[in-house]
Amino acid sequence: LKLDYDVVLKEWSDKTSPFAGDSPAIDSAGNDVQARLANIDLFSENGGMREASVQRYKEKRRTRLFSKKIRYQVRKVNADLRPRIK
Repeated sequence: LKLDYDVVLKEWSDKTSPFAGDSPAIDSAGNDVQARLANIDLFSENGGMREASVQRYKEKRRTRLFSKKIRYQVRKVNADLRPRIK
């Protein structure tokens, strides 16, 4: 989820604090507010499911095979028998 933090801060400027606890100390650049907005868990009802699925995705991405290797011989046989239409 990508957020434009400046737009979010501008929209919330006339409302109450977007944070559940005490309001953060705001520095001149607003870096602390942006950091806290980036760390808000928008899907907390799922518990750790998001982190687990992200970990699975990263592991699958890390172990992808990019070679042109035929993994199942039966697929090659079927492809060779299939008539080619141009």
